[in-house]
Amino acid sequence: MDQLKFSRVSDILMFFTKDLTLRFNVNLTKKNSHTNKIEPITSVYPYANMEGNQVASINRFIDPYFSIVDATQTDFNLKSIILRPQDVYILIRILKESVLPWYIGNNDIFQDTNEGGLAVNATFNQPIYFSVDEYCYLRFDPCVTQDYITGKDDKGVRIEINSNDHVFESSVDNIFKLYYYLQNTDMYNAAIGLINFSNSQFNAIETKYNDTPFSNNNSSSNNNKNFFNNH
Repeated sequence: MDQLKFSRVSDILMFFTKDLTLRFNVNLTKKNSHTNKIEPITSVYPYANMEGNQVASINRFIDPYFSIVDATQTDFNLKSIILRPQDVYILIRILKESVLPWYIGNNDIFQDTNEGGLAVNATFNQPIYFSVDEYCYLRFDPCVTQDYITGKDDKGVRIEINSNDHVFESSVDNIFKLYYYLQNTDMYNAAIGLINFSNSQFNAIETKYNDTPFSNNNSSSNNNKNFFNNH
């Protein structure tokens, strides 16, 4: 795997809305401030084999992160929130202990209305905040949304990102998906899988190109060149 072919690997894990997504990202290279060269970001762990007479090394990418990104925003401060590994652990705990219980079990805060719909319990007044720093945060509030197929009321979540002018409503399914992906996504292996897939596609395209009549490696192409050179 030639790591320097790629500077970053990123993919969408889920959609909260058509514009708001959860992504994973792994930076593969960095610019050396002294040499001005692009270098791979790796950690090297030397070790000896069972006989103690050989030394090998294990290289792993060391800069993975999640991001929640709003495709409609051009203002970087509103566009996204970056979740480093240390942030993810805290957010997983907040979701598990404070947000998911809104929707399941004895702590469910939704109630049926006389009109046959749903409503958030009127006594609820505890939104949940998760802060990365003084400028970047997530706020979670329960809300009622409508099922896009049946039009009936459904449990939902309101997510505020970095500003009270930047708010999205999404189905309750997506808050469980967020919890699942944050807890179970192996960004290292996902990045390696995407790199291997990309390399296979590049190799397939290169092979297909080399097999075309216009390829430099094709004999008819070389004959055409000789014809023009001789006339």
